Amino acid sequence: MASYGYQAIAALALVLLVGRFLKNAEYAHFSLTMATAQFAAIGAFEWVRLAATRFYPGPAAKESPKQLASLATAFAISALVGLFAAASALLGGISADVIIIGALLAVSQGATDLQLTLARFRGDLSLFSRGQAIRASLLLVGGITGATLTHTAIGALCGVLSGYLVTLFIALASDRPLRETPWGEASKALILAHVKYGAPAAAASVLHLGATLAARYAITLIAPGVTGASALMAFDLMQRPFSVVTAALHGVLYPPVVAAYDKGGFAYAKPMLQRLYIVEIACIVVLGSTIVATLLLPQIISIIAPPAFQPSFALPGILAAILFAVRAILINLAPLAAHLAKKISLIMLTATFDIILMSALVALTFAIGHKDAPSVIAAFLASSSITIILASGITLRLLSSNAQLTRSPT
Repeated sequence: MASYGYQAIAALALVLLVGRFLKNAEYAHFSLTMATAQFAAIGAFEWVRLAATRFYPGPAAKESPKQLASLATAFAISALVGLFAAASALLGGISADVIIIGALLAVSQGATDLQLTLARFRGDLSLFSRGQAIRASLLLVGGITGATLTHTAIGALCGVLSGYLVTLFIALASDRPLRETPWGEASKALILAHVKYGAPAAAASVLHLGATLAARYAITLIAPGVTGASALMAFDLMQRPFSVVTAALHGVLYPPVVAAYDKGGFAYAKPMLQRLYIVEIACIVVLGSTIVATLLLPQIISIIAPPAFQPSFALPGILAAILFAVRAILINLAPLAAHLAKKISLIMLTATFDIILMSALVALTFAIGHKDAPSVIAAFLASSSITIILASGITLRLLSSNAQLTRSPT
């Protein structure tokens, strides 16, 4: 839990300090490239990470080496395909430095995320905590150094990339099971099982993240100057606390839920699942309320936002805080029962509805003349809230039908 807290502080410091050293246009470039690289990392590697959360280390300890080899092989294949796709994109006229740095950021982020996930799910929380703290520190130092020396987005991005690469070397040196991966034990059947579950689940994650990325680009389109950059910083600052808190709580509460479900279904996992819902929702609500109350104080705005951003930061910041509190529940909690039951079609339905409704409501705000950053965020918040209602209905129906099926034999 401490490592998650430290990661959150380091990530916020990176955004705040990089914003101090970059001009408005350069910061917008930095923010969008980081968000795009994150999107690419999820698109290419999230399916492997999600498969690891559901299959590794496996019900029996003897399956762990084979699961690890299969997951590592799947990641390597995905990395090669992703790099080939990035090389192909160079033919489309996109700036080579953006493509190369973005691709390397995506691969290195995916690799470090997978390594930390593997350590966490096999119960090596000490290695996981150290690794996460080291990565956060290196990304912070690298990003700030690059921004300070060059005052350009590319320099800051190269600094972040150097932090990821050093993290990978440290991970290989300290994670013995990963370093000694038995590549020869990779199983085609296991990889196919990982793909069957992980690919659709990752597609849902891509759709959810795509909605956020589309909102970012919509803000840039209608507010290309200081107000747009200010809103993007609000997105950067407000998204991180909720993602870190839910990830931290998931790291502690989710693995026992998976193990319990694999043993006896929802009936057996119900107490731990209820605890997860209660604890995470309570923490999200408290965190969101605290952030909104804090952003009502002008003194706080003057501390966290650069001078040029301060006049237009408060309203986007408050709306973004509420938005990402809602999305933390939508993405992490609403589809949890469907993930446990491997009902991927229901997860895809929710994610597809999310991005379609978000696009429709943003287009509607434009059509009625509200072409400003707060209107885009408010439309996104409305679509996310409506999607939660759909997702919650699906979850309740799934839990009810599963409970009936669980009791029917007796």
